[in-house]
Amino acid sequence: MNDQDKSKAQLIAELAELRERVEECEQTEEALRESEERYRSFVQRFRGIAYRGRIADFSVEFFHGAVKEITGHTEEDFTSGKVTWDQVICPDDFERIHESVESIRTIPGYATEREYRIRRKDGEIRWLHEITQNIGNESGEPTFVQGVLHDITDRKRAEDALQVAHNELERRVEERTVQLTEMNQRLQRENEERKRAEKDVRESEQRYRSLVETTNDYVWETDQNGVLTHISPQVKDILGYAPEDVVGKTPLDYMCLEEGKEESVEMFGKIVASQKPFFGHESVCLDKDGRRVVVETNGIPIFDAENNYIGIRGLSRDITERKRAEESLREAHGELQAIYDGMVDGVLVADIETNRFVRANVSVCQMLGYPENELLSLSVADVHPSEELSNVLDIFAEQAEGRLDLAENLPVLKKDGSVFYADIAARKIAYKGRHRMIGIFRDVTERKQAQEALEREHRVLRQMLQAQDQERQLVAYDIHDGVAQHLTAAMMQFQSCKSEEACTCHGAGLRMLERSLAEARRLISGLRPPILDESGIVAAIGHLTHDIRAQGGPDVEFYSNVKFDRLEPTLENSIFRVVQESMTNVHQHAKTDRVRIELTQEDDTVRILVEDQGIGFDPESVDERRYGLAGIRERARVLGGSAKIESAPRKGTRIEVELPIAISEVGAKD
Repeated sequence: MNDQDKSKAQLIAELAELRERVEECEQTEEALRESEERYRSFVQRFRGIAYRGRIADFSVEFFHGAVKEITGHTEEDFTSGKVTWDQVICPDDFERIHESVESIRTIPGYATEREYRIRRKDGEIRWLHEITQNIGNESGEPTFVQGVLHDITDRKRAEDALQVAHNELERRVEERTVQLTEMNQRLQRENEERKRAEKDVRESEQRYRSLVETTNDYVWETDQNGVLTHISPQVKDILGYAPEDVVGKTPLDYMCLEEGKEESVEMFGKIVASQKPFFGHESVCLDKDGRRVVVETNGIPIFDAENNYIGIRGLSRDITERKRAEESLREAHGELQAIYDGMVDGVLVADIETNRFVRANVSVCQMLGYPENELLSLSVADVHPSEELSNVLDIFAEQAEGRLDLAENLPVLKKDGSVFYADIAARKIAYKGRHRMIGIFRDVTERKQAQEALEREHRVLRQMLQAQDQERQLVAYDIHDGVAQHLTAAMMQFQSCKSEEACTCHGAGLRMLERSLAEARRLISGLRPPILDESGIVAAIGHLTHDIRAQGGPDVEFYSNVKFDRLEPTLENSIFRVVQESMTNVHQHAKTDRVRIELTQEDDTVRILVEDQGIGFDPESVDERRYGLAGIRERARVLGGSAKIESAPRKGTRIEVELPIAISEVGAKD
């Protein structure tokens, strides 16, 4: 064989080898397409956000997924720079999550996982779960940052991230196809590039596989008959089955037969017929131990290269606890709604910033005389009299700041212009995403009217008591300045007579005048002792105890501990009458030789105590015609105080009266 034949044979062999390599490349491309198709379907059902950006300036290369659903913005808003991700992150969370930025910039292979809130374009707040990591160049220096964002409420995973990988793969396949047309010229370089592409795809596949394997949900696939061909290990954590226990069976084999089976069969039939994805299907399953587990499933039909239906690929998660929480929430809401609707008190919810009403119950509508829709068009300023509005708004501000819980006796304006009074208890709450105030209105008009009537009665009784004291004082002055003076003058005349005959004739008359003068002085002291006006209540009680002992009464121990010098005359006279009446009862009925009187002051209250160890009595059996104890109680009530009378047969008597002090300046008497 000559050299030319050898060259031809060698060329034929090389061509055969090239054909084999081309076939291998085509097989590799087919495998890559199938792999990318599998992950493309995963991206389609992944309802989150995947992103990739440059570390140098954090510019966004791609930002895909359920962007509109989650953020309210379009993908173009972010990729064009119109909206940045920093702008949608809630300010409260921004500083906390921003601390990891420097680590992403500088630490090769750095990955992190975090949760934070964003504000949608329409103002709604959503929680996101983010997994992010950096990607290095050939020298390992971080060049890109990429990750996934997941709406925690829906748990949708990285659809758009997988779509990006698929598009990247198609681009590379197209590049390889172009290179195959020039195989004789660039075969070696094409093979090397394909090897690198295969490596990148494997790494990409491994990266997204790790995301699937680390999620709490389980991924599954069925054939066209609904028989499971694949299921991820997470099914054991949720349903207790190992993957090999359920592969080869249908999902209905472990689904609770009592409920949901017909619906699930119908759903799978609709999927096959419509060849469309489904989301959020809920079914009740039995785990391996027979416990009920509520599962939420998202799935899509899968097709072969000829577009023939070959099965379903899906993602399922355990939502048992969420369903229990939702049921508990519904029950609690129902209970609260029943309480809210059945409350006798009125309930109004008002916006703190605008003071406008946003919710009202039936009772408050009836109180104010408005239908609900009309009341909700008003504000705080519309339901209070204009002259009281400034004070009401100040109270509203104090309640909003938490400095006041209950505002009493606030005037409230009805639709017909009439006014009623209400106690309003208010607290700040979060309602429909804003700070509001919830106020509970209790109509206290009748109570206020009763209080005002009682105050009027107290004023009248106090005036009557003062008039009575003044009348007593005038009578005492009249006796002192009239009868007593005349009696004294007559006695002086009789005493000036020194003859034996006059003394004999007028002796009886002189004795009668002496007794009359003593009786006049006793009447003066009984009506209003002069010492009470001259020296005050402490001296008057001391003088009273001296008179009681002088008249053969019991031994009196008087203890005084007060800070005031003088009190209002009516109050001084009432204290004296309480002590006087108490001592009269002791002297006449107690049959004791010792009594204790205390007069003490505690802050703005004076306390009178009269206590004996006499024979006592039953307070419930006191003769109605005896007014002494009733008079003590009535005086205390009229003066805004209290009286407590304790006694029992053979156990003595204790009379304790407390009166509010109204200290007044008492000038020197003329």
